[in-house]
Amino acid sequence: MFSTARLATIGAISVVYCAAALVALHVLDPSTDAIGRASSEYVLGPYGYLMTSVYLALALALTVLAVAFARTLARRRPVAPLVIATLTLVVSSIFPTDRGLVPVTPSGTIHNIAGLLGFISLTKLNPTKQSPIPAKAEVKARLRKTAESRMRK
Repeated sequence: MFSTARLATIGAISVVYCAAALVALHVLDPSTDAIGRASSEYVLGPYGYLMTSVYLALALALTVLAVAFARTLARRRPVAPLVIATLTLVVSSIFPTDRGLVPVTPSGTIHNIAGLLGFISLTKLNPTKQSPIPAKAEVKARLRKTAESRMRK
């Protein structure tokens, strides 16, 4: 079993790889408009395998994040949205998109639906009722306990 520190390292390396590969795609394939088009369209160019690897690396990063949350913060953060987002990234890597906003092939339709589900699932990571930021009263109580324990020493 991987330690939480090792999971964090794997996740960080995956995210750095994603960023580096996307920058490389922007340089290697300038024919795809990086601002006006979806980054998914890079899969249609000569370096499409790089975009597929970005999807899989991001899926790996979300997987290790989900495992780390399940081990440490399960009560404060939902893990299911991360698992759903991971699955949608894998589906997106298998089914390439179409050029343009309107899909014309079954693969493009599946890709777009998976992307939409992935984005929606990630919005559920931090609902207001499960805010990871402690309430003001909770912070004051922690500070009071810390101060009291230090005064006793």
